[in-house]
Amino acid sequence: MALPKQVKYQLTTIELPSDPRVKLKIRPFTGEEEKLFLMLKTGNEDYKKVQETIVQVIGNCIHEAPSSFKIKDLCLFDIEWLFLQLHSISIDNTIEFTYNNTENIKTEACKPDCPVEIRIQIPIADVKIHYPEDTSKTIVLYDNEDIGMLGLKLKYPTAEMMPLIVDLEKSDESTQLNDMIYVCLENFFDDKQTYIPDRNDPKEVEETKTMISGFTFEQRKLIKKFFEEMPTIKHTFDVKCPVCGFRESLTLRGLNDFFL
Repeated sequence: MALPKQVKYQLTTIELPSDPRVKLKIRPFTGEEEKLFLMLKTGNEDYKKVQETIVQVIGNCIHEAPSSFKIKDLCLFDIEWLFLQLHSISIDNTIEFTYNNTENIKTEACKPDCPVEIRIQIPIADVKIHYPEDTSKTIVLYDNEDIGMLGLKLKYPTAEMMPLIVDLEKSDESTQLNDMIYVCLENFFDDKQTYIPDRNDPKEVEETKTMISGFTFEQRKLIKKFFEEMPTIKHTFDVKCPVCGFRESLTLRGLNDFFL
């Protein structure tokens, strides 16, 4: 008897967090993606490989997308959200992990006979993307009558930037920030016009990087806030000891906290 020509999947339609106008249809993990997912949870310390694997899993599971859609253009919080939804439809709609209660027992916040490990279950439906309220992609560096005005517009890091961002973490903090500003820079602007650096022109690349390295401490502080408070999946909840009732508030942020 002939086998079916192909396996059919129940598809789920979701909106892209960074642009709700983009609708994607995703399928559950197959054996191939499940294998990749399990590899992520084996304590792999190669962060770049982990990120590449996550993007690969998402790409495999996107069944239908607009013709203009490209995986490399996904924002990092898009990737977090998509992976979370794939886990929900493929494996379980809850996330389980073990909370280590040892420190609370040592400090006597819990009793000596309280459990060392507490099992936690978090419904994926409760996990939301946290969008900071007081940050903007448009940052005014200065604006006064004597020296005029200068600002810049940044974009959120994308999947394409992941390998570079991982490498930047090996740099000193100042160099890391300079390079992050450069890769995420959309344009400079003043009160007269907008300037878009030509990344294919070595001279303009060098001038742009020199300009970035000349930002003052206060200006860099404004930009650093943008990177520190980018949207991300986030969930705050209480862990309750089942013996003594002691409660502790915990916050999970990003895929590493939830899965790795």
